[in-house]
Amino acid sequence: MSDKKIFLVLIEDLPCPGSHYLHTKKFLNGFKELGFEYVEINLVDQISQISENDIVYVSNHGLDDLDRALPVIEALGKRKAQYILWFWHQHLDIAKQYFGERFVLTGEHFHHKPVLDSYQSTWNKQQGLENYVPLTFASKLLPSQVGNLKREDRYLAHFVGANYKKSWNRRLQLRYRNVKIVNTPPFIGEAERESIFLSSGIALGWHSDSNIQNHVVVERVFEGLSYGNFVISDHPTAREITDGIVEVAETHAELVHWVKRYRDDAKFRIDKQTAGYAWAKSNGTYTNVAGKFALKFLELDGN
Repeated sequence: MSDKKIFLVLIEDLPCPGSHYLHTKKFLNGFKELGFEYVEINLVDQISQISENDIVYVSNHGLDDLDRALPVIEALGKRKAQYILWFWHQHLDIAKQYFGERFVLTGEHFHHKPVLDSYQSTWNKQQGLENYVPLTFASKLLPSQVGNLKREDRYLAHFVGANYKKSWNRRLQLRYRNVKIVNTPPFIGEAERESIFLSSGIALGWHSDSNIQNHVVVERVFEGLSYGNFVISDHPTAREITDGIVEVAETHAELVHWVKRYRDDAKFRIDKQTAGYAWAKSNGTYTNVAGKFALKFLELDGN
């Protein structure tokens, strides 16, 4: 058992709910390769488990009711640990009061300035902050697992997620018999999601309009690369940040073009998978992301 722990705060007055919990758990488990044990805090009494060697993740859910949240924040601050604070942009004064200089501010990774006005103030605030590290979406796989999991050819292409590109997905299913589309909710288990990635040649990396406008690239892109898929996305930033490994379809005709290319060109298939594995191993896992936070904490400590 490690003597260093990374805690996720799930106390009623400072929760981490829903899909954000699922994402955060994957991210924090990325610290295991750095020697941290993942632990969840569900009760105020459990805060006493935290030591100065530990890292504590606190979401912004609950900050709208500061009268309830402040006693928990104060108790967390007294543990003198290091803290990762999700979207505390509007509460930096409170963060500094209770956590001193021992925190890293984080939030969704806007790879460029957001287009949507409602997110531009967040972007502007975090520019130049010494203690800001974006929480890039990634794959839960360990780097050592990338390229080493058993795959099978069951589906030509797949998509798991919200009802994005509904007409494109339906037309693709009508054109090709073996296209797997799972719209959520209802959500499926992680084991079933993983099985679909490992049984499919192509991962469709669709995004919400707001994520495209805000230059946020979501997990399914990085998961696809790490599980050995050729990733086709509707997000130009996805191609940019993966060194051109992900291909972009801005029309249904372009989607069909890339699907045909993958199906008919064996060298293209192998080259894309090989490049995807290499990129994911070096850049696309939550272990890689966790390393950036660990380096920032060392930097803030003056080491």
